[in-house]
Amino acid sequence: MVKDKGLACKFITSTKPHGALVTDRAIPVIIFSAEDSVGCTYLHKWLRDPGLANFDLHAILDWEYYIERLGSVVQKLITILAAMQGVSDPVSRMKHSDWLHGRAAGAVDKFKQNKLKALSQ
Repeated sequence: MVKDKGLACKFITSTKPHGALVTDRAIPVIIFSAEDSVGCTYLHKWLRDPGLANFDLHAILDWEYYIERLGSVVQKLITILAAMQGVSDPVSRMKHSDWLHGRAAGAVDKFKQNKLKALSQ
């Protein structure tokens, strides 16, 4: 979302053009409420697909991108904190990162040497 004084523009990330950067795949949401001829013209131009026939928002949206973004937020808010506290994975559909496995295993390793400051507390 882009905000400025008197301006607010919401964007979605599309699947096309394939291989383009995320910023190049941003499409303003307002285009889906424009007239059909105007919407078709600009979507053909922005998506770089002259043969596109389905202009439905759900068909254009990059679902993998949004699933990945949601997964990173869930990982930051839930799974990393749970792993660091020794709780089993509360969200089984989201895989732990390799670095998180190593970090959590090191936190509960009984053979790991502790710091002297930790022993005095």
